[in-house]
Amino acid sequence: MLSMRMPSVVANVREALATAKAVLANEAAKQEEVNVQKEILSALGTVVTESNKLGLEKEQADKDKAAKEEVEKKAIPAEKKLFQKLNRNSIKLHQKQM
Repeated sequence: MLSMRMPSVVANVREALATAKAVLANEAAKQEEVNVQKEILSALGTVVTESNKLGLEKEQADKDKAAKEEVEKKAIPAEKKLFQKLNRNSIKLHQKQM
């Protein structure tokens, strides 16, 4: 859930939503004010989506890391050497891609 991963994002979205509702409820609000609030909410929708995606990616990376560490703990010495070699090759490949 986004609120657990990114509480500051959720707080900002709630505040923006409250402001937009107040502007919409104000019968004296100008169209320009309404348009500004619409743009803000649209932009925040993008931020929430991206934040959620990043949070999910981090959760998955953490799970993958924990699973890898568990496998490495249980590995026999020959397997450990293989894991180390794979990690070095992975790092070299990643550096070449940058």
